[in-house]
Amino acid sequence: MPQALDLVYQVCIGFDFEDTQPGDKPFSFIVMDGWFPSLMPCIDEGRTPKDYVLMHGSYTILGSYNEPQSAWSLLNSLKTEEKIMSRLLEATQREMIRFWPKFENRFEYKGWHGTVLAKPRTHCEFRSSLVFAKDKIVHVVPGKISNVFNAYDEVVQLLSAERDPSNVVEDEDEFQSARGGALDVSKHELGTLEGSRTTDSLQTYYDFVQT
Repeated sequence: MPQALDLVYQVCIGFDFEDTQPGDKPFSFIVMDGWFPSLMPCIDEGRTPKDYVLMHGSYTILGSYNEPQSAWSLLNSLKTEEKIMSRLLEATQREMIRFWPKFENRFEYKGWHGTVLAKPRTHCEFRSSLVFAKDKIVHVVPGKISNVFNAYDEVVQLLSAERDPSNVVEDEDEFQSARGGALDVSKHELGTLEGSRTTDSLQTYYDFVQT
């Protein structure tokens, strides 16, 4: 892995809700920027325009680990933690209602889902996808879904490195990144500064267990 890149593996969940008063088009409700709630439509095959997922900047990031196995272990254990999940749901709903009171009577809770996501440690909540290669294998660290097109361009750039080496930056460990790409231009943002208020070290599950 490139020297500038340090990953954290996070247990992330989303609470599924149904809009009981759906309009003609789905919408998003996002409180920015910080540890606040967001309500996003589920645009996916098999989903109807009334399906939404409720998340929160801290309450739905349940644990941060240096290795994925620990993160998956926590996620698997949550299936029997109804009391903790109920408290997390209540806290997340309370935050949403604080910003949009009509949410309480309009949306109906349906359940929750979760996964483990890799995130680079940063001191400014970096959200771009990071693309790098070594030994003819291209790696992509996912960012926001809106980064997919930039990531595609960087992958193509790396794949064409033999034809045009000027398009590639190589570090001392022989990792390659696209010149002008996210990893090339944003190295100064990577790595967590002591005392910074980022999500890199959130352990929300254990905070709820201990209170």
